[in-house]
Amino acid sequence: MFRHRQQIPEDLFTAGSVIPGADGRADVTGRLTVEGEARPLAFSARTAESTPTAVTPSAEIDVDRADYGITWNRGGVIKGSATVALTVRFVHQSV
Repeated sequence: MFRHRQQIPEDLFTAGSVIPGADGRADVTGRLTVEGEARPLAFSARTAESTPTAVTPSAEIDVDRADYGITWNRGGVIKGSATVALTVRFVHQSV
């Protein structure tokens, strides 16, 4: 199976909670959607910036491609988990 970028051009992480820790870290939980397949994801991130209304964490997360139906592997180059490096900014907005 090859990634269908023409039909599904992006992956999406929807945060459920971001809880700042005492040592500049944050516990992040939410759902990661890849290729239309959504799964829960939780990880610990380093907090680069934190204000009363926003937090900017960065992290490296291991994601198993097979969990999202991605099994295509030309020449055996990519196997198992892939490491995703991210830096994001979450902003609290009143509804």
